[in-house]
Amino acid sequence: MSDLIEVTRSFWSMNTEVEAIICQPVDQQITAEKALSHVQSIFAEVETALSRFSMTNELSRLNQSGGIPFTASHHLFTVVSAAKAAANFTGGIYDPTILPDLLAAG
Repeated sequence: MSDLIEVTRSFWSMNTEVEAIICQPVDQQITAEKALSHVQSIFAEVETALSRFSMTNELSRLNQSGGIPFTASHHLFTVVSAAKAAANFTGGIYDPTILPDLLAAG
């Protein structure tokens, strides 16, 4: 059995420090580095599409749509569906519709 190494990548995303870790055989370090690059790019893609701090991304366009039907990407549809399911599951304790309150709080 070959020796395992821990390959890590730290980066800033979604207003937090992210650390991704992969354990791979020593001879697979390049594969692990490529996988970690892919993980980082997924975080960047999702943050770009769904950050509430961008005034031009898809989430902001949805927030500004005022209830008018909106064609959503797979990412946005999945996240909004999960947020609605969490709100239903918690009986409203989790509320994904608090943007006005967040804006008012600064």
